[in-house]
Amino acid sequence: MISTVYRYVHRQSLLGAGAVPNGFYGEEDSMRRSVRAVLGSLVGAAMCAAAPVAAADQGELIVGGTVYSNPSGCIMLGTDTVRHIENKTSTVVTVYTDASCQGIATAVLRPGDSGTYTGKSVVVS
Repeated sequence: MISTVYRYVHRQSLLGAGAVPNGFYGEEDSMRRSVRAVLGSLVGAAMCAAAPVAAADQGELIVGGTVYSNPSGCIMLGTDTVRHIENKTSTVVTVYTDASCQGIATAVLRPGDSGTYTGKSVVVS
C-alpha cells in the first residue's frame, strides 16, 4: 500500500496536479472488482444453501375421510362444518375458522393427534 501511494505521489509530481496516469487505477480497481464479485458470489451461494426449502411434510392429514398425502401450507376445507381430523404428519396442524388460514384458530393438533373440530381451513407447518 505504501509503495502504491508513493508511486501515485511521485507520478502526480511529474504529471502535474489533478492528472491521473493511465493504468494507475485500472489494475487495482479491476482487482478489487474481481475480489468483490467472487466474494459476492460466495455470499450469495452460502445464503441459498442456508435458506430453508419449503417442502411437503411426510405423512397424511385426514380431514372428514379425505386423505391429504404429504400436505404443506394452507389447505382449504370448504364450509364451516364439524369434521374429524387426524394428524398423521410429523408437524403441527392448525385449524382456522377463516377460509384463508387466518383468523381464529379452533384447534392445534400435534403429530399423532386427532379429534372433531370446526373450521374452513388448516395450516400444516
